[in-house]
Amino acid sequence: MVEDLIPEMRTQRAKMVIVIDEFGGTAGLVTLEDLIEEIVGEIQDEHEADEPVSFEDLSDNRVRIWGGVAVREVNDRLGLELPE
Repeated sequence: MVEDLIPEMRTQRAKMVIVIDEFGGTAGLVTLEDLIEEIVGEIQDEHEADEPVSFEDLSDNRVRIWGGVAVREVNDRLGLELPE
């Protein structure tokens, strides 16, 4: 399927397409970058920020924790019992 979609997208000069399911409903959105990444692996570009570091060990028994980390993961990693 990918091998059919890439040439079609190039012909149409489309950078993204909407995927329609067998019932005519919208199933999702596919970008040319998505397709290429399926073939060659993850591509980092100037528009994508680096993934934040979840836990960063600092000096003096301190840890910097990214705000998106689940409390459960903090508890597991640091042996704490913070309320969820």
